[in-house]
Amino acid sequence: MASKLGLAGGMPERRVRPIWDAVDSRQFKTALKLSTALLAKYPNSPYALALKALILERIGRLDEALSVCLEAKELLYLSNLNMVPIDDLTLSTLQIVFQRLDRLDLATSCYEHACGKFPSNLELLMGLFNCYVREYSFVKQQQTAIKLYKIVAEERFLLWAICSIQLQVLCSSGGEKLLSLAEALLKKHIASHSLHEPEAVVMYISILEQQAKYDEALEIISGNLGSLIGIEVDKLRLQGRLLARACNYAAASEIYQKILESRPDDWGSFLNYLGCLLGTDFSWSTSTSSQLCSSDNVDFQGFESTNLSLEVFDSRIQNALSFVQKMQMEVHDGLARCPYLASIEIGRQCCLRGKADAMLLEALLNYFRRFGHLACFASDLDSLSLTLTHNEKTELLGRFVEISESSAHAPLKRMGQAITIFKLKELFGFMTMVPVEELEETSIKMVDMYCKNLALSSDLDPQENMHGEELLHMASSALVMLYWRTRYFGYLLEAILVLEFGLNIRKYVWQYKFSLVHLYSYVNALPLAYEWYGTLDIKNILFETVSHHIVPQLLVSPLCSETSALLKDYLKFMDDYLREAADLTFLAYRHRNYSKSLSLQPPVLAGPPLAPLLAAVYLQATLRSVAGFSGGPSYKLSRRSVSSTYMAVSKFQPGFLQAARCRDLLSQESSPANSSVSNHMNGDVRAATNYQEFTDSKFVRLANGFHFRIFAKGEANGFKYIQLSFMLYVPQVLDLKKVIHYSELHQGLYDYIADEKLSTYKAFVSNMYSLHILKSIHEEFIMEKSSIYDNIGVPFCPHDSTCEVDTEINIMLGMYNRPTLEEAECILEKLDFGMQLLELSSDKRLNSLTFNEDLQLRPWWSPSSHVNYLSEPFEGASVCSRENLFKHQACENDGLVRKVIARKSLVPRLIYLSIHSTSTSLKETFESNAPGEDAKSNEEFKFLLEKYASSVGLSFDDAVKLIYEISNGQRSLKDVDTELMVDFMNFAVFLNAWNLSHNHPLLLHQNGVNLISWNVVECLIKYCISELLMCAHPVLDNPGSSLPVLVQLITEPFSWHALVIQSCLRSMLPSGKKKKKSGPCDHHNLRHLAVVSKSIDCLASGIQEVHKWLEDQMNCSEDSRLDILSCQVKEMQKDRGPGSTLHILEEFASSSHAELGENISGSLQLWNSTDVLRKLLSSQSSLLLKFQDICAVKLKMLELMKLSF
Repeated sequence: MASKLGLAGGMPERRVRPIWDAVDSRQFKTALKLSTALLAKYPNSPYALALKALILERIGRLDEALSVCLEAKELLYLSNLNMVPIDDLTLSTLQIVFQRLDRLDLATSCYEHACGKFPSNLELLMGLFNCYVREYSFVKQQQTAIKLYKIVAEERFLLWAICSIQLQVLCSSGGEKLLSLAEALLKKHIASHSLHEPEAVVMYISILEQQAKYDEALEIISGNLGSLIGIEVDKLRLQGRLLARACNYAAASEIYQKILESRPDDWGSFLNYLGCLLGTDFSWSTSTSSQLCSSDNVDFQGFESTNLSLEVFDSRIQNALSFVQKMQMEVHDGLARCPYLASIEIGRQCCLRGKADAMLLEALLNYFRRFGHLACFASDLDSLSLTLTHNEKTELLGRFVEISESSAHAPLKRMGQAITIFKLKELFGFMTMVPVEELEETSIKMVDMYCKNLALSSDLDPQENMHGEELLHMASSALVMLYWRTRYFGYLLEAILVLEFGLNIRKYVWQYKFSLVHLYSYVNALPLAYEWYGTLDIKNILFETVSHHIVPQLLVSPLCSETSALLKDYLKFMDDYLREAADLTFLAYRHRNYSKSLSLQPPVLAGPPLAPLLAAVYLQATLRSVAGFSGGPSYKLSRRSVSSTYMAVSKFQPGFLQAARCRDLLSQESSPANSSVSNHMNGDVRAATNYQEFTDSKFVRLANGFHFRIFAKGEANGFKYIQLSFMLYVPQVLDLKKVIHYSELHQGLYDYIADEKLSTYKAFVSNMYSLHILKSIHEEFIMEKSSIYDNIGVPFCPHDSTCEVDTEINIMLGMYNRPTLEEAECILEKLDFGMQLLELSSDKRLNSLTFNEDLQLRPWWSPSSHVNYLSEPFEGASVCSRENLFKHQACENDGLVRKVIARKSLVPRLIYLSIHSTSTSLKETFESNAPGEDAKSNEEFKFLLEKYASSVGLSFDDAVKLIYEISNGQRSLKDVDTELMVDFMNFAVFLNAWNLSHNHPLLLHQNGVNLISWNVVECLIKYCISELLMCAHPVLDNPGSSLPVLVQLITEPFSWHALVIQSCLRSMLPSGKKKKKSGPCDHHNLRHLAVVSKSIDCLASGIQEVHKWLEDQMNCSEDSRLDILSCQVKEMQKDRGPGSTLHILEEFASSSHAELGENISGSLQLWNSTDVLRKLLSSQSSLLLKFQDICAVKLKMLELMKLSF
């Protein structure tokens, strides 16, 4: 069975080696040629077929590669073993190809078949184990590892099985029995063979620790097996953790004291030492993964509390202080901070027990003298912000200022100490309490200090951090605080300009960029925020941890293509990680690094990672997207992927939210190099038609279009290029926000038109949106083209030049006459009609979610994605205190996000049921013999509506009553939180669809027959739009507008309502060219059509109001708007007010500074604040124009719907 010497897959190695050499050198054509020749000589060789499949996959011929692999698989199953051997080389090659084709199940089946034939072959069993690792099938991993262990009784195979058991414990219940099994297996092996690997000992201790068998684990460490752990400090850390978990705090403190004697700068060990010494009731981490991957994990919950008597506490604190002072005397390098920071922690513990704070103050002053210039000083004292009183903080800062002013340090250290003092003022909350004048003076000092010390960074590399770069960030933060307290927009603009100035000098400062992302988002310049976010070069796990800075804003904006690009990158990262993690896991198994094999599992296994707001809104975005439905891969929610909500929900929309912009496609087509004209060098003028599909091989077919080209021979320039193009968006590539209309005919007419006779046609085409006139457009174009040909003396044959065009038009008309409702239904079908996403609303799934967001990087004014202090009036220092910050972030990571996810996960299913219920209820009305077979769906509809109402804090009846009373004017829309307005509008739309068949008592007319739920939706549409527009401030010079809510209303509930309307029309109106015969249903048709027509008018009226409001926002010229902004940022009076900080920067930039070096001096010369303001205005206008385009598309869609009856 095994390959013989000099053979590869049953063939001579000399014939196979050239193929592999060609593959390794990426000469795939040569490799394919050699592979074909080899296959001709060995037609029944599975290995030859596997090689060819590998090459085909590398060159992108995936279908052929899969076909060849399946052929090889059949040969393996049917072959005579004497004629065609089965070896690991063939199977591993097939596995590579199957993995790349995302068909790991086929690779696994091949190995299972081979292991069935040869159950004692180690290579095949290890290959099978590898397959189960790739599939994350932990039970089968364990079973296969046990088989391997039984064959050869090697320790590594036993540990493979133990590690597989550990993974099962992490991902399922019943851990006690599994852990007992693992312990029994290890004990049996130790009795007969002992253990020989350090990782095996750590694994054994972990198994015992998870069962709370601490004494047994301590015996293992103290015995012969403990000697396998070669690093003494690691051994001590394990011992200290076990003693602490066994509540033997005295022995544990002695162990940690030993660690500190050898590692005096180990801060974690000092905290463990002090906690054990004081007998603090802290809880050690019980996570399986942490126990295996780290030797010392402790959660200091309750560290501030201790039950020791005062005498015992004083005695132990004195012992700790003596030990710390001894460490300080023994440390001579001046770099170790732990011994001095330990004195501060001891003093803090004394303060918590009500002891005198003199020791703490002295420790703080000593620490400032030694390390006050370091950037980490403020973060080292973070815990003190909640311990010291306001007077103590004031006194401490005063003493720090005295030390800084009296010291004779070098300029760099003096600046570092000054920066530390500024940071502590922020940390202690002084920025919200000092007078406005003092706060402004502070920002001026920071900027002035930055400019004066800029020369210290003149010799640094452009990619190195500058000295004092934190100053501009803090100055910008102070200016934002000034805006919040005074509401002078100029301060906010000044904060932006300060950060832009810093990035003009050093473009790699990520702190500046994050702040700009939030500031530009707040001032409605989201395209510019996205541009700066793109320069951060986010990759890998950062997609999980920092995407919350921009994606929540993008998902409620009209920037569909930008959102698509960002999420594509995230999906690529997750796809690559899930593909590569298994390879790295098996590599860890091979190298006997079992802790790595556990930590390399996808995070979803230990608790799914979640970017909270992203996951919640992606569920909604999925339904607003058609991408991923046409041309792209069909993703399904697997057991692994669904628990990672951020990844799983995103996978439904891989290329989504927006097709490539029409102008981008047209600009690509406008190049003469892309022309399909033939023989034009001979002077012949030909009309050519080119129908092109733009296809993204991995994601979606983006667009379809056709264009006409005319080349005319000129006297001087050779040829004049005349192009007329109009592109047709295919509904499959528009998001569901845009696809809810029959079609969009988008055109572009270039400036290459050489004859004025086309001007009339140009105006005509520029206003063309309906396919109903496509034929007449084409006929007029032919007439104009004939006239041009006559003028230049070229014969023109209409038949020859239009036959292909007619064919294309007929194809297009057939494509675009398909109702958009069918497209939406296809999307829902890909989502299993919303059932897959519905799983996320279960309590079990919601409670399993974990959060990877690094909220500490968010600016102070937006501690979470749901909170922005700048949108609310300033109400004192307590609003943005650290206590509130922690509260908001805890709320973000707890109930709030889970409620949003639960609500959003219901939407896809509710949309499907709305379409289905509307259609079936009307058919039952028209057809007297319609059966009541949809009772189950109707019950589900009611149940989901109840859950949706519950997610906004109301019962079903209370939610119905609320929207009914608002529609009747009995209650104001102001009773509903603006953030929940979209959700209540969604509820009203879905309720209307449900009410068509159930007739809620509140939603019936007084006559008990006519439904008024349509009226409820229409009234809510009017009230929502009027309320938002009435409260809306000018977008271009007033931040924090209601624009995101308007975008959500139009792209979500309004679109869902349009779907309901289309479902009604499809049920009521005749299909095809034949009309239904008149009958008893005509009266019902007329009644329902009148209601639907009124609803269409109401929807169009609401969108038209928004469209007009957007037009009014852009009436002013850019220069006049620029003048307004310039005046606001320069309201300085007597060196105070907005602009005083900017004035320092502009003066500094305009003067000559040879000492700054070439790079910095050159950057200063390029600085211009007017250019920044102009970019801001351009970004705002771009955002409004994109939203205006969406409104225009919706209006044309509603117009076509009105014309259909």
